[in-house]
Amino acid sequence: MKNLKKITFSKMTLKNLDFLTNLGNLKELHFMLGSAANYDKLPEIGKIEKLSFTWVRQLTSQHLLPINKMPFLKELKFDTQAHLTDLDWLKNKTIKTEVINCKKYRQ
Repeated sequence: MKNLKKITFSKMTLKNLDFLTNLGNLKELHFMLGSAANYDKLPEIGKIEKLSFTWVRQLTSQHLLPINKMPFLKELKFDTQAHLTDLDWLKNKTIKTEVINCKKYRQ
């Protein structure tokens, strides 16, 4: 699995992301219809360039702060996130972001 480049977690609740830190070649990580209790390990996972969250329960900007420590991230997508209100927390404004179907989001 060390050569894995893309992974999607769908309909799963993960206690943590520790088990992903050994995937040094991972470039894409997607979460759909599930959640993780803690996203602090995101910066330690592979060389993620694309990251997305689709219908991830209870996801708030506080959960997303570790994204600011992801040096390889180029694309970030949010789809149907009930608690996403803005991207003010995102420090790197050069990351291509897409926000769709997020009713509370304001630009």
